[in-house]
Amino acid sequence: MKKNWFYALITVIVLGFSVALLVRLTRCCVQPRVIEHYVYVTSQPTQTSTFTPSPTRWMTATITPTTDFVALGLPSPTTTPTMNYAELVKIYLNTPTPFPTHPTPTPSPTPVDPLTLVVARRMPPEWTPTPFQLIEHNGNATAWEVGIIQIATDLMNWVDADPIQFRRQIKLLQPEGIYFGNMHEWLLKDDFDGDQQPEWLISVPAYPANKEVQAYPEQIIILFEIRNGVYQPVMHYRTFMYGGSLHGTFAKVLLVQDLNKNGLKEIAWRYITCGTACGEYILIGEWDGKNWHYTFRESIPGASIANYFMFVDKDADGLIEITLNYTTFFKLNQRYPEREAADTYGWRNGQWVLLDEWRSPSADSYAVMYDVYSALELGKIEQAIELGQPVINDLQNSCGPVETYTGLEVMFAYSMQNNAQEARAILQKLDTYCVSPENIFLSAAHVYMEAYRQVGGTITACSAANRYIRNSGKSQLELYRDFGNGYYLTFCPISPTWQ
Repeated sequence: MKKNWFYALITVIVLGFSVALLVRLTRCCVQPRVIEHYVYVTSQPTQTSTFTPSPTRWMTATITPTTDFVALGLPSPTTTPTMNYAELVKIYLNTPTPFPTHPTPTPSPTPVDPLTLVVARRMPPEWTPTPFQLIEHNGNATAWEVGIIQIATDLMNWVDADPIQFRRQIKLLQPEGIYFGNMHEWLLKDDFDGDQQPEWLISVPAYPANKEVQAYPEQIIILFEIRNGVYQPVMHYRTFMYGGSLHGTFAKVLLVQDLNKNGLKEIAWRYITCGTACGEYILIGEWDGKNWHYTFRESIPGASIANYFMFVDKDADGLIEITLNYTTFFKLNQRYPEREAADTYGWRNGQWVLLDEWRSPSADSYAVMYDVYSALELGKIEQAIELGQPVINDLQNSCGPVETYTGLEVMFAYSMQNNAQEARAILQKLDTYCVSPENIFLSAAHVYMEAYRQVGGTITACSAANRYIRNSGKSQLELYRDFGNGYYLTFCPISPTWQ
């Protein structure tokens, strides 16, 4: 009996193993086969994937792109941009100039000149000046300006342009409860137009009723000539517009001198406006006996006691140069370090033009990028290379968008010297150290070099690179140039007159 029980137990165990083995074999046979591919992502430009083991696992053998990055002129999703630059450049060579063009503006109605509504007249001795009124102008300041200029005109004729009486009466004309402060009013007499007859330039304070802070007035500057025996206003200028004078200082005349040797005395004045931040301005204008012309305007963000202006003949050519000295604390992007700065302007071909920019030395990459940009803008090619070369030499330690664009700037400089070999050498270094999917300037450097190869013109190739960067929407940098009628974003700092 015991022997039969033993054989039965052995039989049950064998049957159990047999069933388990059969189930395992059945599962192996019916399960769908899964092929797992291991994709090694290479940093070298290539058109085919290399299938070698790596930590990256994919459940399919191919990757189908959903966006045509080449057609859009954008970096490919691989580590290194893989684009056909020869074809891409053809798109960005369509417009060969990096300088903006401006459509003809739609003619708008000529605004009413307040001076045409002012009456110049002799005032009897018994006349009593009417205090300045707080007039609500709601953005239409014509009536308000006419009122201020009319009072000033009547006052000039009443006191016969006597400077002491003029200032005394202005103080008496302030609205009740309002203090104009000191030196807001002034009167300057000179022969500005060279006709051997004097003119008078005056400053008067004025308040609109809708000032956010009524303790700070606006300022109106008026130029008078004697016509038909009376003082006639011939020019006016509002220094502050709608609250811009908050905590600022009124315009003061810096000098009256024939700076450009055209027989007319230029009048230079300086003022500061403050709101949430301050800005300092210098304006220069001249009166030719019939019309007023502004010949120079410049602003310096951030008012400081360190800001000052110089009028000196630096190059001994008989013409005065204007030098603006300031700090760059508010001048540029917050990433830009604070530096001492000096901009020098000279009279050339009938206008004031920037001749030189000086900045205190800085090793900051952002500052260097701006310095190279400025040097190229002024046509100082050797200086641009000298400033940018340390950044090129240090690419192996640090290379982001700022350093890459600096490298592109130095490529511009070498191309301006017809040294394409050095420009290509820099491009090779950028390819080695500056690879990043978000670094649009690396692709722009390739666009520039290919455009230069195709057309052989630095400005045309610079234009192509500029358009490529602008169209990408990924520039991450803000670089502006003054084109005479405003500042415009451009990544091509080369002037069309550098040759």
